[in-house]
This record gives sequence, C-alpha cells and structure tokens, in this order.
Amino acid sequence: MEEDNNVVSSQQAMEEHSLQLLPGEEVTFQCAEEGCKLSNYRFFYTSSPDTLCHIPLNNIDSLEIQANILNITCKEGPLYSCSLASVASFRHSQRIPTIVWRHQGNGMVLARCSQPAVSMFCYRNQHDEELVQSILQSCAANPGMDPPRNPESTRLLIIDARAYSVAYCNRVRGGGSEYEDYYPNCEVRFMNLPNIHNVRKSFQGLRQTLFCYSDQSRWLSQLENTNWLMYMSNLLKTVVQVVEAVEDDCRPVLVHCSDGWDRTPQIIALAELCLDPYYRTTAGFQILVEREWVSFGHKFADRCGHPGCCNDVNERCQVFLQFLDCVYQLQAQFPCHFEFNARYLDHQAHQSSPVAAPEEEFEFLSLEDCPNFCLNHQFQCR
Repeated sequence: MEEDNNVVSSQQAMEEHSLQLLPGEEVTFQCAEEGCKLSNYRFFYTSSPDTLCHIPLNNIDSLEIQANILNITCKEGPLYSCSLASVASFRHSQRIPTIVWRHQGNGMVLARCSQPAVSMFCYRNQHDEELVQSILQSCAANPGMDPPRNPESTRLLIIDARAYSVAYCNRVRGGGSEYEDYYPNCEVRFMNLPNIHNVRKSFQGLRQTLFCYSDQSRWLSQLENTNWLMYMSNLLKTVVQVVEAVEDDCRPVLVHCSDGWDRTPQIIALAELCLDPYYRTTAGFQILVEREWVSFGHKFADRCGHPGCCNDVNERCQVFLQFLDCVYQLQAQFPCHFEFNARYLDHQAHQSSPVAAPEEEFEFLSLEDCPNFCLNHQFQCR
C-alpha cells in the first residue's frame, strides 16, 4: 500500500504545474524510451507532442526504464509541467523561452525567446507566465557552488532589445512585450537597439566612408554620421547589463527582440563570450556560433544575400558582421583572453559573404589600418 501511495501517475503530474515530491517518492510515466532526454542539468520527459516535464538532476535519486515504463525516484523538489503548444502559440514564430547557458557558480541562467503575442487586446497566456516563472524557480531550487545569499528576493531580468515605443507599436501587428503585472518577480528593460533596416543603412554609409577618399578632413565626422560605432556601443552596453545581472547581481536573464533571430543572438552570444572563457577558444567559438546563430535559425541566406535565396533587399542586413565586429573590439582590448585573433574573425566574415569578395572589403573597422587616417593621430577602440 505504501508503494502505491509513493507512485504518482503521469496524468496527475500533468494536472499539477508544481508538484512537491517527498524524499524517496517515485514518479512513474508510461512512455516510449525515445521520449526521455538527459541534459547537463536536468531530466526531460516528453509525455505528448505538446507537454514537457522536467526534473532537476539533483532531485533524482534513481532513474529506470523497463518495458516502456519510466520510474523516477526523487528527492524533495518540484516537478514542473506546462503545455508547450500553448506557449508556442503565444510566442512569435513559436520561439518559446529556452535556457541556453547556466552559471556554474551561482546557478543563474541565460534564456532566449521571441516577443509575446500581446496585441492591442492585451492578451495573456497562463502557460507562458508559468514557464517564465519556472526559470526563476529552477534557479532557486538548483543553486550553484556559490549560491546567492537571498535567492527569494531574486527577480528575473527580461531584456527587450527594442525601444519601448517600437514594442508598443508591434502590438498592432499582434506582438508586444511582457507586462510586469502578469509576470511577477520580473523586470523588463528596453534597450533601444536598431532594427535590421537601420543597421543596413548604417553599413552602407560605413562602406561608402571607408572607400571614399575625396574629403579626408571630414573623414572622422563622416564615420560618426554612419552610426556604426554608436550601434556597436549600444549593443555592447546591453551585453554589459546582461553580464552584470548574471555575474554580479545573481539574476537570471531572458533576452528577446521581435523575432528572436537577429538582435537576440547578438546579445546572447556576446554575453556568453564574456561570461564563459570556453567560448573564447577556437572550438568554443565555433560551438557558440553553431548553437546561437545556426541552430536557432538566424537567416544567414537572406541577411547575407546568398545567391538563389530571398531577393528582397529589405531582408538583407549585416547582423552577423556587426556581431563579429563587436567580438573584434573585445579581442582588441583583451587579446590575452582569446585563443583566436582578428585574422580568424576576418576569415569568418569573409566566409559569411555571398561571394568571395576581396579580403580587404571585410576588414574590421580599425582606424590605424585605414588609408584615410592621419598617422600623427592616435585612436583607441572603446
């Protein structure tokens, strides 16, 4: 009889969003073996196409699969479940909040997604709110080696890469941003980063400035007017806020823009580059680009203008090149912290171009290497 009481059916587990498990309590799921997945930090079980249960690894005493029946003996801790189909329907392009990196010291995480479908009618989604809250709860339930002193007071930081006015206007097209009253213990910050159209215009002005030698006396003013340096500066300032929130303030961070495939990978990848030294190695940087850019669906073909893909010039933008330029600025300031140099980044930029253009066309902005720059002046990248 005691064994029957310690077994929690999968149906009961799905009905409860947060189920407190006692030490030695057992969770049983009727499932196929391929529905189970073990990650670095937690166990995932997909019970149906739209439902996901996950249990932190430090809450699992034993795990066994026999005859398509999954038995999990748990320590004390929460069992979370939510409807992923409902969350996906509330996020643009079905990009649900996804954890991509965890701080081993304090247990805080970086997550990414796309904008919520708030619209002008101020829609809300209970499953999305619960999933966002579960990120905060998981960080509190799974502290790292150096946990925060007061995890109960920790608030989730939501970084919206857009300006507040842009996010509000997107409600007309069915988008929007998180409403803090619907997402308790969350803070939303708007970063006012430019969209792809402004970045494309800035890059066109930059190219014209770099290869136009007519008026050298006004070259620095022309460079400033392109806004390329200002856009990079604002992007790096946003990254600094993310890094400080995770490293210094011990807060989990959720990042998104509109679609989640342009400004979002820029912020997330640069933040991971600053937080984790592994991604400053050659192998780690390759994994970083593959995961945050390729796997999460950055539109390389459309943005770079590869032949045979979208011919709409409005879809083209040097988003990845801007990211590489930011990496170059970090590498130029802290060369001993990187395993690779500027030539490696230059090669990556050249390979992402639609055609094998001359190498100097993809050189990163360095005033010392520019033929227009007066050699008796000195400039320090910031």
